[in-house]
Amino acid sequence: MNFEFIYGMAIFYIIMALGDKMFLNVGFGNFVSNEKILAVLSADSSPVKRFTRMAKENNSLIDATCGRKTQSVLVMDSGHVILSALSADFVSSKSGQTE
Repeated sequence: MNFEFIYGMAIFYIIMALGDKMFLNVGFGNFVSNEKILAVLSADSSPVKRFTRMAKENNSLIDATCGRKTQSVLVMDSGHVILSALSADFVSSKSGQTE
């Protein structure tokens, strides 16, 4: 086994061992706290694109797409904006949020 795999598995088990906190997989091994999500938006509309551009200018944008096309945008209670390569429908269904 290589070092990256062992390190990745250790991080995964640390995150899962946090117990009562629920984490949402936003793709490619990236997790966010379920409690901190305010909105899950589709990335297609112009207002959302403008919103992400403003977040990038304010240094509050987190890109979790790993180079893939952005499918959804997560707005966090801390003011951070997270880009995900998973669709908004898929992310909201996994987080337990309803429409």
